[in-house]
Amino acid sequence: MSVPFFYYSRSFAEFLYNQKGTIALTSFQAGKLIFISSPDGKTLIKYARNLKKPMGMAFENGSLAIACEENIEIFSGSETLATRFPDTQNKYDVLFVPITKLLSGPTDFHDIDFDSKGILAITTQFSCIARFESNHGMTPVWKPDFISEIVPEDRCHLNGMACNSGEPLYVTAFDVSDTKSGWRLTPFDTGVLIDVIKNKIVLNNLAMPHSPVYSNGIIYFLMSAVGRVMAYDIKTKSLKCLAEIVSYLRGLEIVDNYLIVGCSDRRTTSKSFENLPIKQNSCISGIRIIRIDNGEIIAGLTYTEHIKEIFSIRFLAGVERPAIITDSNELMNKYVHFSGGEVFYQVNESK
Repeated sequence: MSVPFFYYSRSFAEFLYNQKGTIALTSFQAGKLIFISSPDGKTLIKYARNLKKPMGMAFENGSLAIACEENIEIFSGSETLATRFPDTQNKYDVLFVPITKLLSGPTDFHDIDFDSKGILAITTQFSCIARFESNHGMTPVWKPDFISEIVPEDRCHLNGMACNSGEPLYVTAFDVSDTKSGWRLTPFDTGVLIDVIKNKIVLNNLAMPHSPVYSNGIIYFLMSAVGRVMAYDIKTKSLKCLAEIVSYLRGLEIVDNYLIVGCSDRRTTSKSFENLPIKQNSCISGIRIIRIDNGEIIAGLTYTEHIKEIFSIRFLAGVERPAIITDSNELMNKYVHFSGGEVFYQVNESK
């Protein structure tokens, strides 16, 4: 009997159905963008498309931005295009179509977010936050105080960014090194959480921190190397562990009173990931949903093959059956979408 590609708990489908939305995840290891939703609270719809090293994502006002290897691709969600999709009318409720690409070159994007002028991105290779706009190149807007110059040397492995209304509040990094790839020469537990506004380290000795998110005065983040979901209260300056999952954790999203957590296998091909506390033969790849109030894992999905690493997770609220047109899609450049809502698809008429 063949092993299924993935398996999930009934509560996972129920969660998606009750929340009336879709989980979007990226896996740069597999080169995939994946949408997961449930039409009935029992079964799942999985929709996947190939992208070149997709990593950070941002979702705002119906627009989806995805950081890829050498650019940031921005898609606009259209209900009109979805309902008139050729041959499959009303199969999808939102169709994401390409609007623009912000070309960057090899900056090694990690977390991204929308702001009032464009896209803010953690450019790990340059150890800074940079803004990308359609009529400009890369504009550095912030760097840690301990980084002396903005050069492509991945000095501290700056990786995660928690924003509030487009304003960066906190970032995570693996170390405070100011030398080329210096973070690779230090132990796994020299990570930091940095207050961006004050440019001040507020937590240190963190085990490979990733994926910070902000909600109601609390920064939630992941300590990947030890499989812990953490909560830092900004006002009281207190830190607590909400849950432990035997996995390399990366990718975090808040939905109501729940956290959606990405789980990855530990990478065995990199010396930087050797000798971590999490055991390779126990790691899972998939998604876990936990309650914020007590850390209980209430639902999960586990991949059995192909998807070994997850980077980013976003919840597309109000989007229940999405599709997306990418460069490899046959309908690319075969539609016209007017701002007023009118849509035309180019179709081949029979003779």
